[in-house]
Amino acid sequence: MLSGFSGLLQLGLRQYSIFFSYQLSVISYQLSVISDH
Repeated sequence: MLSGFSGLLQLGLRQYSIFFSYQLSVISYQLSVISDH
């Protein structure tokens, strides 16, 4: 039970970190576009 929960937690953390890094790249791209103009 506990191992399954920790596995689920690791999977969620991995997906969250991927989503977070994607959001960061989108934000930095928008900032660079804004500072260009």
